[in-house]
Amino acid sequence: MNKTAVVLALAMTVSSSLYAQQFLPTKSIVNDRDLGGYITEDGRKVKDHVLNRAAHLADATDKDLEFLSQMPVAKVVDFRTESEKVERTDRDMAAVIFSANPLGKQLRKQR
Repeated sequence: MNKTAVVLALAMTVSSSLYAQQFLPTKSIVNDRDLGGYITEDGRKVKDHVLNRAAHLADATDKDLEFLSQMPVAKVVDFRTESEKVERTDRDMAAVIFSANPLGKQLRKQR
């Protein structure tokens, strides 16, 4: 793996053909994948093994968490609402910064 720290973004599962299909080899983390390869609006490309996404870490096995720590995941940005986080509470990861940034309220305001 690359020595760059990985950011793991948590959001509710979204079904779309626009999302990359680079699933990671975790057994119990829903929709866990590398977002490397996406092209940004200004034409740049997201680097491989730098940004991952997953639905939540509530069901992660010890082996799943070990895999993520070896990447290494340095920060988790959680886009879920408070009620979503209560429903599916994440497992802790040692030496990882967790940051809450719920998108649900922001998306409802835009409608």
